[in-house]
Amino acid sequence: MRRQNRFVSNILYLFTFLCVLFMGFPACGSDMSQHIALYGGVESNTRLISIFSFDINPVDTGIATLAVGKRIWTNKKNLSLEIEFQFSKFFGSHVYECNCEACVNEHRSKDQNHSARQEHEEINAALVLKWTEFPWNKYVNTYISFGEGVSYATEQPPCETDYHAMNHGFDYNASQTLNYLMLDIGFSLPKFPDYAVFYRIHHRSGIYGLIKDVQGGSNFVGFGLRRRF
Repeated sequence: MRRQNRFVSNILYLFTFLCVLFMGFPACGSDMSQHIALYGGVESNTRLISIFSFDINPVDTGIATLAVGKRIWTNKKNLSLEIEFQFSKFFGSHVYECNCEACVNEHRSKDQNHSARQEHEEINAALVLKWTEFPWNKYVNTYISFGEGVSYATEQPPCETDYHAMNHGFDYNASQTLNYLMLDIGFSLPKFPDYAVFYRIHHRSGIYGLIKDVQGGSNFVGFGLRRRF
């Protein structure tokens, strides 16, 4: 446990160093090219495509994320490209639901009550494409963005572990390093454009087996606050 805590501390120091180094780069384009954000959310026990139709099915696992980012390109009108670094902490219990005999006996023998604690951390880096032009912006500034990058978890996340395969002795693939994808929509008042609230989808996956033959992944949805400067 002490070794794990030391590792997490080193990761935090590295993340802080990267943030400071990153924020020291010359600004690109207009003002407010950098941002810091905090967001929290819950795990969604559905597929990514289902979340788009608001089929979330939340479970008792949470996420808290600190993110820093910087605009690296803009057409100075409605489109920009940013880079964002994130540090996430997970908490709560991932509930595994399967009533087959092998899984029920496994959970009873280990007194797990069909759940596993999530106490890992996650570091993500993504390129984010953002669109900001909407006809109602004179009332409420709005943006939508899509991010694609890489994600590293400090241990194998329980929400990405195939307990059914484990209990039946089947082979399955998992990885601490996976693809990261994010989608969000944010709003700010024209009088306070440097503050925005946003809704985000936070997704990790093996891209249908493209990364280390991993077929699964995880989805989290939540809300946050962003400050541009």
